[in-house]
Order: sequence, then C-alpha cells, then structure tokens
Amino acid sequence: MFRLFCPSLKTASLGFTLVEIIVAIAILSLAAVVAIPGFNKFNQDQVLSLATGELITTLRQAEGNAQSGVKCGDNNGSPSINWYISFSSFNDYYELKATCQTDPILTIYSKKKVTPDSITVSTICSDGSTPTTGDFITFNSTTYPSSPPVYPCVAPAIFMIKLTSLKSNKSDYVRVDQGGAIYETQSTPGS
Repeated sequence: MFRLFCPSLKTASLGFTLVEIIVAIAILSLAAVVAIPGFNKFNQDQVLSLATGELITTLRQAEGNAQSGVKCGDNNGSPSINWYISFSSFNDYYELKATCQTDPILTIYSKKKVTPDSITVSTICSDGSTPTTGDFITFNSTTYPSSPPVYPCVAPAIFMIKLTSLKSNKSDYVRVDQGGAIYETQSTPGS
C-alpha cells in the first residue's frame, strides 16, 4: 500500500546474492581447514590420556587387592599370594593377574586389557635400564603393605610404564615408586 503513494521505492530483496553465498562458504571452509587438525590432535591426546588412566586404575586395583587380601576366586576360596601386572612383549596389552595359594600354586585370575591400536605400552627404568624382573610389577598379598612391591628396577631408578601415541608421537609415563605410590607424569624418564 505504501508503494502506491511512493512509486519510486524499489521492493526489498528476499534472498542472498550468489556472491554473498560464495563468500560465506569460503569463510566456513577456511574455518574448517584450520579447526580439523587441532581437533584430531585433541582427539589423539584424549585417547592417550584415557589409556593412561585405565592403566593407573588397573595398577591401583592390583595394589588394593593385595592390601585387602582379596581371595582368588577358585573353588576353595584360597588366599592370593600376589597380584601383578604383566605387559605383552608386543606392546599391545597388559594383564592383571593373581597367583593363588593352592597346591600347586596357580595363576587363576586374569583380566586382559587391550590398548587402543594407536597406543603402545613399554616398561623402562628411569635410568634407561631394562627392568630386572621383566615386564611386570608384583604386589605381594602376604607381606604388603609391610614390604613394598617386588620392584623391577635397581634403586634409585624408578619403574615407569611408557604409553606412546603412534599418531601424535606424544608419550605419557606412569611411575610406580619403590614404596608402591602410583602416579602419572608427562615428563621424560629421569626427571
């Protein structure tokens, strides 16, 4: 109706021009190109962090089971002699195991934890030496906590489990002190 009184006014456009749409798509494409690599790195860091947290949980479960004298779960309810974590030589899994006080002594309980494909697990001592007991750490049920876990490194070296992301080449370390304290560190061995 207003147009009837003022015929020189043009009608308003009801859409976007082709140039405006192309500019908007270009801006969104540029934002995506910048954001995607950052998101992938963040995702890989989260996978590594999750694998490290699961390993710490398993170590603490072994330590807690040894401290509380958890029974083995065989038919006789035999007490456990020790709880330990063993690591595969292929760096793709680790196991929580219990040795039971039976005749003969058997390893009955076993819980296998497979690490993600992009994560490798290896054991080292903080001085760069190879662990003396191989790739495992033991918490003894019969003497714990009066004696520390069977320790795979010669003092003052610290037993460390290294988790490495193959995609981001970042590593996390889980330290197990001679007194049994377990914690995560992102520092390099020896620091």
